[in-house]
Amino acid sequence: MASFDPNKDINLVNYSGQKYTGAGVKLSQSKGEAVILSLGDAAGAYGFLNDAEVKDFAHMIWNLFFGGSSATRPFDDAVLDGVDLE
Repeated sequence: MASFDPNKDINLVNYSGQKYTGAGVKLSQSKGEAVILSLGDAAGAYGFLNDAEVKDFAHMIWNLFFGGSSATRPFDDAVLDGVDLE
């Protein structure tokens, strides 16, 4: 099982090759569409080695996609509606 590494790149490119922006997230939300971060899949072999990794992961997700702050927020100041961890 691979352990969590907060220093790895996060690839947010969808299948068509377009990148979402904060404006795109907000536009979808203004239409009543929930924008959810979905991570993992049923076939993956990954996880956390200890509680500290879980906390680091949760803090990173909060700061990048939800109410936290980070200089590298992929969707600018847009706040996503939820997260799905498979």
